[in-house]
Amino acid sequence: MLTNKTKLDDSICLLTNHQHIFACPICSQSMMVQSRSLVCGNHHSFDIAKQGYVNLLSRAHTTKYDKQLFTARSAISADGFFEPMLEGVHAAIKRAIRSTVGGVKILDAGCGEGSHLSEILFRLNEHSNDKHFGVGIDIAKAGISLASRKGARDSGTSRTLKGYGEYGTLDTIWCVADLAKCPFADQSFDVIVNVMSPAKYTEFQRLLADEGLIIKVVPESHYLKQLRGEFYSQTDKDVYSNEQTVELFRHHFELLDIQRVQYEATLNKDQLQQLIQMTPLSWGAPEETLRKMTDLHQSEVTFDYSILIGSKKERE
Repeated sequence: MLTNKTKLDDSICLLTNHQHIFACPICSQSMMVQSRSLVCGNHHSFDIAKQGYVNLLSRAHTTKYDKQLFTARSAISADGFFEPMLEGVHAAIKRAIRSTVGGVKILDAGCGEGSHLSEILFRLNEHSNDKHFGVGIDIAKAGISLASRKGARDSGTSRTLKGYGEYGTLDTIWCVADLAKCPFADQSFDVIVNVMSPAKYTEFQRLLADEGLIIKVVPESHYLKQLRGEFYSQTDKDVYSNEQTVELFRHHFELLDIQRVQYEATLNKDQLQQLIQMTPLSWGAPEETLRKMTDLHQSEVTFDYSILIGSKKERE
């Protein structure tokens, strides 16, 4: 197992190699690694935690996304329940970079505990001579802390990558940061991924390279319909539509394709409890209903997504 010291040293090295992509979230100046901190020309300084992540918030933010939620999502991810959706994201990126030389830089905006980005990077690098690089950001410190503690794609498997050393370490930087003021320089990323998370499209436009790709994953009408039906029966939340979300995406980006990914999965009692803990659908649900659902020994659950694939619009 990697020690915190080794993790910190590796993270400092990785941050140093990619320090040119950072811009101070306070004054937008370029940044450099100095000792154990990222520092801008105006001396705004952000410490690199011993786990290897960097907190680039100028002030603390309160969020309902806590350690329990991210731990539950990590467990659900380790059991493979997101794999069909993530394969769709991976395939879209792979098609886009087929003719590129060298690795691409990927930003996961709203990465949570990092399992989605780690899986995507693993799949991209598994059969590639190029070394792709990822940055995961989230405003929830609990998620980023868990991502950096887990290391690269630590989801209960022992898969390793050729050329990535004994631990199969992927090149990934984890940052606590605000999507509304992303701490990166203009056009720093070839791909931006935004999975089931809020978006800040003006920032995404600024950060995306001119020939870059943006991929947003949104829930479709049948997403977790069994839970929605139990939690919000006979209310307006019982039915979900993402039409406004898709239209907003179209407004800011050229929509190249929409891919629907829908599948059923049978969850046992523990997995069902983890799913309920990780989904905001359970927020505000009656306690009696929550107890009823968590007492089930197993349940069939529908996963239903749309993968929006876009690019920058041509300037008129």
